[in-house]
Amino acid sequence: NDQLLNNLQGKVAALKSLTIDIGNEVKEQNKYLNGMDNDFDFGEGLLGSTMKRLQVMAGKSNKRFTLYLVVFCFGVFSADLLYYKMEIMVLANRSFIDYVLFCMNVAGNLKIIEKYA
Repeated sequence: NDQLLNNLQGKVAALKSLTIDIGNEVKEQNKYLNGMDNDFDFGEGLLGSTMKRLQVMAGKSNKRFTLYLVVFCFGVFSADLLYYKMEIMVLANRSFIDYVLFCMNVAGNLKIIEKYA
């Protein structure tokens, strides 16, 4: 009986240790989830206020704002294209003069777009 009692006490101690470890893990996971919840709430508030501002700007139907937006998007696209083209030229061992001529061609295209805007 003493041996069975000792075995039972060992099993009870192991279960107690396991449940304490599970409890600690649950507490840590809850802290992590609460932190994520706060981060998502902050992001939601930030996106909500940005969307409200964009709706106000879009509601004004300002032609100048639309033109600025189009020019900005075209500028970002052109900068990305220039960066990509520069990488290709570097990989192809082209000269810097080729890159400058390409940039001048893009600048000429921008002037044509501004003329008709």
